[in-house]
Amino acid sequence: MQNGYDPKNYIMNTVYNFGHIFDNMRDMVFFFQQNPRGQVNSIHDAGYNLGMAVFYLITPDIAQYESEANLSDVEDQYSINDLFD
Repeated sequence: MQNGYDPKNYIMNTVYNFGHIFDNMRDMVFFFQQNPRGQVNSIHDAGYNLGMAVFYLITPDIAQYESEANLSDVEDQYSINDLFD
């Protein structure tokens, strides 16, 4: 399936990249609310943030949905009984 036809990509990217998307869109809103006079990089930064928000939203397989952690290794390191000894 091509990108754009599978809504799973958009849903998963929104869930896993929500913080990045929110920060980039917040910076775009700040650009429109502030007076950019005298700020040389303000237009570049606004465009960059908009582009990154779109990138995080539409790029398929950008987030790793599986963990490589092995639960048994964590259980061997820490035991609930160690807390009460």
